[in-house]
Amino acid sequence: PQTVRLAGAGLVLDFRRANWQADVWMNGKPAGPRHDTRFDSFQHDVSDLVRPGVNVLAVRIYDYIGHTTYRRRWIGGLDHPVRVLLIPAPVYAHRTMVACDMAKGRVDIEAELVNPGASAVDLALRAEITPVAGGPAQITDLAKVTVTSGSQRLQLGSVTLTTPVTWSPENPHLYLLRLVDAGGRTVALQRFGFRTFTADGEWLRLNGVKFKPRGHTFD
Repeated sequence: PQTVRLAGAGLVLDFRRANWQADVWMNGKPAGPRHDTRFDSFQHDVSDLVRPGVNVLAVRIYDYIGHTTYRRRWIGGLDHPVRVLLIPAPVYAHRTMVACDMAKGRVDIEAELVNPGASAVDLALRAEITPVAGGPAQITDLAKVTVTSGSQRLQLGSVTLTTPVTWSPENPHLYLLRLVDAGGRTVALQRFGFRTFTADGEWLRLNGVKFKPRGHTFD
């Protein structure tokens, strides 16, 4: 099918999880440095590597380099889908962290912002928080920040929620956070539940209440 690319927009490959080491090429050229570790996501900006028409993406995964007897050494690969993100803004969020303060009904927002250009970019950001199930957006102006070339982890500000609804297994209520620049362009999208999860001795506490999680593992 024919595809359309917006003028001035960037293209980013978003790997949610690759296990263990990953090398990525776009049209025969390295998309970025080798990625190590299993549990964190990574992105490569391929805006300057793509071309009109057919493009070739190649990914090579190394599985537990150096291990010959570890019983789970053959479980490597791409554990999650790979997304192609169309980035309308000159700066985008690699990771967005939302910390919940239950006592104050507040969320603190932190983001790892990526500026793929050579020059610093000044950003005036606002947060738009909407219930995923639907409802009005709560809009709050955040900090004005300067993002230099490369990646920076920055505290962006706080939002006090109007009548916050807590997340629990019985009521898995979710919010959608959208970070927007002064031009109305989306910098980040992040779903989150308003909750806290802490350790208290031998107990885990969800929203301050003792909680016994149930799950499984494999050997």
